[in-house]
Amino acid sequence: MTRPLVLVDLDDTIFQTKGKCPPHVAEDRLVVVATAKTGKHSYMTPAQKHLLDWFMSTADLVPVTARSSGAYAGIDIRFQAGAVLSNGQLILEADGTPDPVWQQRMTADLLPYHDTLRGLLEEGRASCAALGIDARSLVVGEGGVLGYVVFKDNQGPGDRLPEIVFDPDKLQGWTVHHNGNNLALIPPVLSKRRAVEYLIAKVRGTEPDKPVIGFGDSVTDIPFLQLCDMWGMPSRSQIVESFAREQAA
Repeated sequence: MTRPLVLVDLDDTIFQTKGKCPPHVAEDRLVVVATAKTGKHSYMTPAQKHLLDWFMSTADLVPVTARSSGAYAGIDIRFQAGAVLSNGQLILEADGTPDPVWQQRMTADLLPYHDTLRGLLEEGRASCAALGIDARSLVVGEGGVLGYVVFKDNQGPGDRLPEIVFDPDKLQGWTVHHNGNNLALIPPVLSKRRAVEYLIAKVRGTEPDKPVIGFGDSVTDIPFLQLCDMWGMPSRSQIVESFAREQAA
C-alpha cells in the first residue's frame, strides 16, 4: 500500500496555545509540545495527539509551517519525512538536512529583498512606537538569508497589529497576513505554495500516484492546500471563519 503524503500546518492546526484550546478539554489532559520564552506554550488536545499518531503511523507526514528552523527545533515532535519551514524558505530532507536545490534557489531569489525587509522592519517599529503598540518584531530567515518580517503584540491578542503603517509602495505584490497575534510581511518569491509545489513534484518523480492530503488553519494556507488531492481544516480556524463571513454576507 502506498503511504499518502500528508502536509500539515502546525500552529493552530495540530497544536495551539492554551487560550485557543477547546474549553471542554480539561487542562490536565493537554500535552505540552513546545515551550516559548513568552510563556505562551503550545499544547495538543488528546484528539489532536491521536490524529498526529495516526498520521505518523500511516503516512509520510511533513509539517508546512511559518516557524523557522530554530523555532521548529523546539517542538517536542519528531517528524520523520522532512519539513517545510519559514513559510517555504527551507525544505528539510527526511534526515534533517536542507534540500540543496531549493536552498540555492531561495537564496538567489531572496537576497535582492534584504534591504526592503530591513526597511519594513524599521518602519513597523517606528509605527508601533508612534501608535503605542508594544510589539516584538524580527526578520525571520535561514542561514543568514532573510525571509520575511513578523510582528507580535506583547500585551494583547494582536488586534492592533493591522494598525501598523508601512510604505505601500514597498509592499506591491507582497503577502500581508494577519492571523491572531501574528502580522507577517512576505515577499512575492516566498510562499508555502511555492515550496509545496516543488516538494510534490519531487516526491511524485519517484511515486507518481502518491496521494497528497493537506491540512491548515489560515487563509494563507489555502494556496498550498489547493495543490493537494484533498484538504481540510480545523473546525475552529481562520478558514472556517472566513467561509462563515462569506455565507452571512
